[in-house]
Amino acid sequence: MSTTITQKSQAHLDWNRIRDAIALRCRTPLAYERAIALLPLSNPKEISDSLALTSEARQLFDQGYRLPIGQPEDVRPATRLAARGGSLGPDELVAIGAVLESIRRCRRQLVEIGDAAPLMFNFAQYLVEQSDLEAELRICFNDRGELSEHASGDLYELRNRVDTLHSQLKETVHGLVSDSSFEGMLQDEYFTIREDRYVLPIRSGHKNHVDGIVHGWSGSGATVYIEPQKVVDANNRLVLAQAEVNREVRRILSRLSARVGRHADEIELALETLGTLDYAWACGHLSADMSCSEPVIGKGTTLSLKSARHPLLLLSETKVVSNDIELEGQHAVLVLTGPNTGGKTVALKTVGLCVTMALSGLHIPAAPGSKIPLAPSIFSDIGDEQNLDESLSTFSGHIANLNLIFGKLDANSLVLLDELVVGTDPVQGAALAQAILEAFADLGAKVIVTTHYETLKLLPFTDDRFRNGAMGFDPSTGQPSYRLSLDSPGASSALQTARRLGLNDQIVSRAEELAGPQQQALQNVIETLEQERDRLHKFRTTAEQESIRLEIARKSFEAREKKLKERLKKGLENEQSAALIDARKLRDDLKQIRKGIRKKVVAGDAKWLEAAQKKASVVATELNQTAQEAEHAMAGPALDPSTLEVGQTVWVVSLRAQATLTLGPDAKGRCEVKAGIMTAKVDVGDLRSNRFGKEEKKQEQWTQNTARRATASGWDSVSPQIPDNTLDLRGTRVSDALTRVEQFLDMCFGRDFGSAFIIHGHGTGALKKEVRSWLRSSPYVSEQRPGLRHEGGDGVTAVLIAEQ
Repeated sequence: MSTTITQKSQAHLDWNRIRDAIALRCRTPLAYERAIALLPLSNPKEISDSLALTSEARQLFDQGYRLPIGQPEDVRPATRLAARGGSLGPDELVAIGAVLESIRRCRRQLVEIGDAAPLMFNFAQYLVEQSDLEAELRICFNDRGELSEHASGDLYELRNRVDTLHSQLKETVHGLVSDSSFEGMLQDEYFTIREDRYVLPIRSGHKNHVDGIVHGWSGSGATVYIEPQKVVDANNRLVLAQAEVNREVRRILSRLSARVGRHADEIELALETLGTLDYAWACGHLSADMSCSEPVIGKGTTLSLKSARHPLLLLSETKVVSNDIELEGQHAVLVLTGPNTGGKTVALKTVGLCVTMALSGLHIPAAPGSKIPLAPSIFSDIGDEQNLDESLSTFSGHIANLNLIFGKLDANSLVLLDELVVGTDPVQGAALAQAILEAFADLGAKVIVTTHYETLKLLPFTDDRFRNGAMGFDPSTGQPSYRLSLDSPGASSALQTARRLGLNDQIVSRAEELAGPQQQALQNVIETLEQERDRLHKFRTTAEQESIRLEIARKSFEAREKKLKERLKKGLENEQSAALIDARKLRDDLKQIRKGIRKKVVAGDAKWLEAAQKKASVVATELNQTAQEAEHAMAGPALDPSTLEVGQTVWVVSLRAQATLTLGPDAKGRCEVKAGIMTAKVDVGDLRSNRFGKEEKKQEQWTQNTARRATASGWDSVSPQIPDNTLDLRGTRVSDALTRVEQFLDMCFGRDFGSAFIIHGHGTGALKKEVRSWLRSSPYVSEQRPGLRHEGGDGVTAVLIAEQ
């Protein structure tokens, strides 16, 4: 069911200005026609689809994209004529060529941004490129929209022949003008063309003295235009040549028209698609210009506008105060009160325009999260309804309009009433206004009403269906604030406004005396409430600013924390790398000691053996210490002792096991932990997060389950390829890659892996060449070969680790 809005309500809200704003941003006739006829859409799905497409267009617009639609004309009449076998003129074919160019450019743009705009990308399928036809039309017509000489070889030759005949004729006629036999007979020393033939302007008195054909007279009759007999044959040849040119032009236009006719349906569909895209883009453009957002269209009756601004004031670049306007739950009527010129009518129209825009599939000038109900109808009674032609006074005009509204009203309809029931006795008018509002509430309508009637301000205190809204007024400055505050009444401040607008002060003072102390007391109470509201608003504004500042500080802290973590991680990696280098050196020392021991045992040198054993003991101790340092570096930072709790699960680096903390750190920094049935005392610096323990345990399990040493020589019993013995270098620079290979092979050597696999990929071959060259001289490698098919082929190098 579509939302209906009466012509009167459209006029009250200046809806045409919203239409014009969209139309101004359209570039195609189809989009323009849609914009100037815009009304609320027929069903929720249409609204949802339109809003989603507008949001996508807005997103692309904000990212700097522009849809290359150009200025295509509506060529559908021409394509339909061509489809029926008709011949098109040059202007029509040139316009079709421009449309084909727009289709091609837009399609390619949509394909380029497809992932960023999936809804718009779906329209690309209807933009079928006609590249051959577009190219032919471009070749056949020049920049002036005329058939070019490239349209056909015959046309080029025929036009050259016509040009030659023209030149010959001009030369002949020039000669006649200069001929003494025509002296005194010519009206002027020139020639002209009549009926596509060269003629001379002869004075009418000498018309019988010139042998030739008469082609007409001047307006005054003083000149007769005669084609001299000497140029008749040449003129005939020129006319025949021009006829052949025209015949060739008609043939070319007919051929091109036939080509257009064969693709008429595709061109028409693509043109309509361009119109749809152009309209969506115009809506997105308008959304960006007014800083709009997509509203939430609800099935319920909740109306909630957050930081709403009047759209037309934004379009006129007027400074606008945003307001929250809500009508939800049991509330059916929002009673807007406050000073004259204080913004009540602006707030009223803001609601009407935002609801109409949202239900028409447009973004609204309000903050995200604003909710718009699916109102079946939108009615209004705004302005002076006086009509002298129909003998309607202001009061009777309003009553007539209200009768029409009651006659068409459905539940949940939106009704906008400005200064309800004015132009009559105030007491009776207030009573009638209350009765009308109660009737609207009984019928289930949603009503926004502006008023100065005091009795209507009191309704929210006795009837839960009513809610107050006050437009602010600053007594200290005597100026309206244009800020809406809900759930409190507003003072009319008529006397203050009159004084502010320059009315004689004696008159205003006398009015204050006549209003009496009771009225003044009520005015003072309302002003006090307004001052309190203003104070609360300032407090809330300050709180929001502080909240924003704290959020910025939080994000800044998180960014700094992230940088520190990255620096810590990098430091740990450097520490780990240094520990590995030390470990390699100590292993080399131990290897040399082993070789020396084997030689001296054979020689029986007891003293050397004793010294070697001591040195080996020292090297083994240092190697063990280095390994512990490397393991601590890999384990990450130690836990903060102040955060430890008994019963907490931790990872103990020295035990390489998960354990439960049973006693906290003592004076010496020692903790008691229980791992399985074993209880141990460990240094608090040995404790790490259990998360690291899980990762370490998982890695150790991989090693225990799948990595084995190749005990036999050659590749027959090599260890299988697993994550632990595989290094992926793809995307790594050569200089960085060789360092990673050395660290990786050292790890494989230390963990007693029999083999290793290095993934370098194919690429340009440079990385593969450098890695294999380095491996040939590495002490960790006994053999290397390209990977087998199941290992990754030539993109992988398999390595047999050297024996210790």
